Amino acid sequence: MKSFFLSILCLLTLPELSIEAQVIKALGVKGGVVAATETFDFNIDITTAPLPNIEVSSLVKYRWGLDLAGFVEFFDHSPVSLLTELHYVQKGYVTTLGGIDYSSRVDYLSVPLLAKLQLMNGTAIPYACAGPRFDFLLEKQQSLDYSSTDVGLSLGAGLQVLFFSTPQLLIEGRFSPSFTDAFHNPNLTVKNESFEILVGASF
Repeated sequence: MKSFFLSILCLLTLPELSIEAQVIKALGVKGGVVAATETFDFNIDITTAPLPNIEVSSLVKYRWGLDLAGFVEFFDHSPVSLLTELHYVQKGYVTTLGGIDYSSRVDYLSVPLLAKLQLMNGTAIPYACAGPRFDFLLEKQQSLDYSSTDVGLSLGAGLQVLFFSTPQLLIEGRFSPSFTDAFHNPNLTVKNESFEILVGASF
């Protein structure tokens, strides 16, 4: 009787484990650097005052920051899978005034939802990924009243290397523009834009 109940238990639990294994393809971590900037669109003529004959776009440069992330990859059906990620990312910009660089940092909790396309099989697997990104403001080092949320797009490509069965190593580059405004008033609109270089491992 005991063996009968053990057999029934195995029959009930094995399909659940099998389904879970098929749904979750991999877990992993990523980390790297961010080159971020902000675009400033003025709706007034700022060439007259207070900074005559100065192009604001020439004053704004890329700021280097940190990107740390964890991810879950779903659906083990090559060549397409789904990536859900959680990033701590440092954005912002650098501006130059009077020959001196001033750095302005904005920290976000970023949640990309990406479709991942594996381009070929082998020990070195190239892939591309794309999808929407939802950013939530954590902290800012400036006086502008930034929006608490920012919606954008993440476009990336990378290489996954199979030195061992696990972990698999990866290197990835991304471009992350924003659709929504980080800041907006009748005179000024600000948007985020960034490039990321990431390395990581999946298990």
